[in-house]
Amino acid sequence: MQDDTIAVVNPLRGNLLLERDPAGRPLSERMDESGPAGDNIRRTGFDAVGDPTQGGLFYPHVTINWFEPGTSVELNATGWPPLSQFDGRFVALGIFLLGPYGTCAQRLAALPLAA
Repeated sequence: MQDDTIAVVNPLRGNLLLERDPAGRPLSERMDESGPAGDNIRRTGFDAVGDPTQGGLFYPHVTINWFEPGTSVELNATGWPPLSQFDGRFVALGIFLLGPYGTCAQRLAALPLAA
């Protein structure tokens, strides 16, 4: 599904690159990297693309961030459900414009997923 999505939206990107990757490194300085990261940047404008079971660098995740900066968080704290029991049902694929550091700056579309 990721390859199909990239094939549709990548032509809209032209030659634009995300300013920085999530680690803060300018992607323009990583264009000449060898290996999957450099190949992905040149092909899609972003490094974290492709199925990791086939050498890709995309690791699906959910970011939960509602804390004030500097808040100390104890994972698996008393009263919290264990992380091993976290699950969810995802009903849509979001297409976003990416901002600095890979943040989802603007939602372009929410596409329903089949059950």
